[in-house]
Amino acid sequence: MQRANGTLVAPNMFIPYAEKNNLILPLTELLLDQIYKDLPKLEGFVSVNIVSEHLEKGLISRYLLNRDDSNTAKLCFELTERQPMTNFVAATEEIKRLSQLCYGVKLDDFGTGFSGFSYLQQLGINSFKIDKMFIDTIGTEDLKRGVLDAIINFGHKLNMSMIAEGVETQIQLDYLKQHNVQFVQGYYFARPLPLNELLQQHYTSQ
Repeated sequence: MQRANGTLVAPNMFIPYAEKNNLILPLTELLLDQIYKDLPKLEGFVSVNIVSEHLEKGLISRYLLNRDDSNTAKLCFELTERQPMTNFVAATEEIKRLSQLCYGVKLDDFGTGFSGFSYLQQLGINSFKIDKMFIDTIGTEDLKRGVLDAIINFGHKLNMSMIAEGVETQIQLDYLKQHNVQFVQGYYFARPLPLNELLQQHYTSQ
């Protein structure tokens, strides 16, 4: 988030406050409004974090259905475990609707929470993001490296799409390629950028 004076506020500084004051839902809608303005300028897909309440109340599909816009297909939603799921039936129905409207729903930070396997099983999600804490173990003797390998093997056995976050080195990238992780993101490619800088650095050079 950027203040009026141009300084940036990291997500871990304002998201807990927003959650405590029931502002996550309206913040997400404002974020989607801004994303829709920018989508025509971008290639690929854009991921947006959501919480269980978005799915349980059908808020995302309702938002998308109110827009007559082909750019909807460029959106992907990542379910966080910051809020516990209470209505799996409603959430599953919402995920089914979203699979027809956009790039679908992924489970964020898989392996770090207590509900990850349960969410994949009960919600029918077929894609997840591998948390940076596991990617950081590549090239080290950290025992969590074994957990990373187990997560990757789990994803392959269930034919799931995987995204590795927090990739910062060539060693990490090579390891993930060797283990057939389909998508990667992180500072190895670019740090977070304002839209104008992103367009200038990564689009004008193509």
